[in-house]
Amino acid sequence: MNINSKYYKQIDQLIEDIIPLPKHYYDKFYIAGSTLLYLFQNKLDRIYRHSNNVRDIDLFFNDEKEGIVCSERILSEDNSWFEMETNNSVNFLCKNKKEGNSVKVQLIKKIFSDPEEMINNFDFTVCSCAYLPHLKKFIYVDTFFEDLKKKKLTFNKTPNIGLSYKRVEKYVYEKGFKMDKELKYLIKNKKLCTKCKNKLQCITSGKKECEEYNF
Repeated sequence: MNINSKYYKQIDQLIEDIIPLPKHYYDKFYIAGSTLLYLFQNKLDRIYRHSNNVRDIDLFFNDEKEGIVCSERILSEDNSWFEMETNNSVNFLCKNKKEGNSVKVQLIKKIFSDPEEMINNFDFTVCSCAYLPHLKKFIYVDTFFEDLKKKKLTFNKTPNIGLSYKRVEKYVYEKGFKMDKELKYLIKNKKLCTKCKNKLQCITSGKKECEEYNF
């Protein structure tokens, strides 16, 4: 697929405006997840303003060493501040050169992988896109753009990242996606909540039996 050149310019500008890493670090990380979803929905202003439930920009790494190098460099910058570290990520608040506010940048440490493997392991096809800044290249699964255009929430072919009700809820209620038949069927009829053992019917019925649903 031929991607409009404006998207390359916009994502490169976003990186320059918010990610406090010099260009010779650009081969050490890649961007994936919701940031690119908003890019192709022409809603990058939500990232810049850190609003409307947009929480962060996710940086991924091929290996732990590259993640540590980038984390140490960001920590040394005057316009970035360490926020917190979790089992999944190291989080910084980084000054937005365009707007003057701070935007959360999340360095993912739960999983390290090359971008091709990473996007194939994401749960939904509309998440399964990555941008490699040093190559100025997008990579994505076959149905990424089609499902994004239709706002269809569907499983990736071989998702290895555990799916939770919160993830489904985020895309259905916050982002306006519609579940495909397979996902709706699994939730309604087959998978059980690991907390309360009730069937996952709350997406279709509007009921919540417990805080989080994992399967």
